[in-house]
Amino acid sequence: MDEEIKKRLFQKGWSKEEIEHASNVVNNPKDTHFHIKRNLHLTGYWFLMLGLIALNVVAVVFMIPLILLIHLPWIYVVAIIAGLGCGLIFNWLVSEIEHLEHEHHLAALLIVPLLTLLDVIIIYVILDDLKSKVALSYNHDPVVFYFGLCFILPYFIWFTLGKHKTHKVSSV
Repeated sequence: MDEEIKKRLFQKGWSKEEIEHASNVVNNPKDTHFHIKRNLHLTGYWFLMLGLIALNVVAVVFMIPLILLIHLPWIYVVAIIAGLGCGLIFNWLVSEIEHLEHEHHLAALLIVPLLTLLDVIIIYVILDDLKSKVALSYNHDPVVFYFGLCFILPYFIWFTLGKHKTHKVSSV
């Protein structure tokens, strides 16, 4: 607590003990519900992961018609923007969870590549099946590759820079 504030409190009739107690409360807040908050964060983390996986599947479902409708070179731009957008959102949400343990970031490190691989496989299999029914004027393989690469790129950079090791200090 600032000395100026302590002087004003003393002038208003506070005792030295009351001022010290208030200073300790302000400077050293006790978080009596830390374990509850931590468990809620862990539960929220796994629900967030499940929600992100579901949203990712929705993004893949929207990517397939775009690949069929948009022609070169714009499809590469769309794939890169969609991949980076999904990857940045995923990365931002995972990094914003407070009290996240190192092993949960490692779990996310495993989930992101697996999710990316799943995306690439789903898009590739569906487009390969549609290739016989719909004539594409280009090979869809590089488009799928760019989407997957751009999806994993933000998290890979974030993890390589070591940002996953920094924990936020709760302001509560």
